[in-house]
Amino acid sequence: MTSSETAVRAPVRRRPALRWTVVACAGAYALPLAVAALVSRPQLFGLSDVTGFLHLAAFPAVRGIAWSVVAVVLAGVVLVARRRYLVWLLVVAALAGGFDLATTALRGVGGQLPPPSPGDISVVTVNTLNEMVSPEEVGKLVVEEHAVALAMPETSRTFADEVAAYLAERDVRMQVFGGVPRELAWPSVTSLLVSTTLGRYETVARAKPTLDAVAAAPVRGDGPTFAAVHTPPPFVPVSAPRAWEGIWRDGASRAAALAGNGART
Repeated sequence: MTSSETAVRAPVRRRPALRWTVVACAGAYALPLAVAALVSRPQLFGLSDVTGFLHLAAFPAVRGIAWSVVAVVLAGVVLVARRRYLVWLLVVAALAGGFDLATTALRGVGGQLPPPSPGDISVVTVNTLNEMVSPEEVGKLVVEEHAVALAMPETSRTFADEVAAYLAERDVRMQVFGGVPRELAWPSVTSLLVSTTLGRYETVARAKPTLDAVAAAPVRGDGPTFAAVHTPPPFVPVSAPRAWEGIWRDGASRAAALAGNGART
């Protein structure tokens, strides 16, 4: 009778408990991975334009440093507590931090361009960071790359004219669009240069100063349309957080609309 009781009780009372234990353990180990993915890649979950998450998406270096700090703290705790779950948290934090820091480091590393084909053109974008470089440096880059268009975020019209003048001395003629004079320029002001070898161009679209974008198209309609865009950063001033959030969303939408209209951005 004892053996029959054991045969009946074992599968009924112990299996459900084991099942839920496995589920709880799997969830406990999967949760840090989910949090790391949510913090480091909110765009995968459609949250890149949600307040808070949009800031995480915009600053991978800050994320990487934060994850590294968490990893160092966890390493100290692991040395004292020596628990497996804490080791797992340390591994996740270290991997997330390494991923974000590597993403930041690789942003400035370009890959190999495909071989040029007939009809290809070169377009150069230079963020001068409010003219921290000289017009000569930018002009030399245009000449070296044989560029027919130059987009310059954070660059005044005055600086753009100086670049055009430098290029004109070397028989490279450029038409200048957008921008404002240096004394009136704000951080996100954007300028655009287009080569005269493509024909005569005219401004066809210019967004609000909060976006500061300018697009130029050929007067006769024969040739590519170029757009230079600089959306405002996703900072949230304490004085007007909601207003600035609306400005940022509006800027991003307008930038996407310009690109969607066939402009080379």
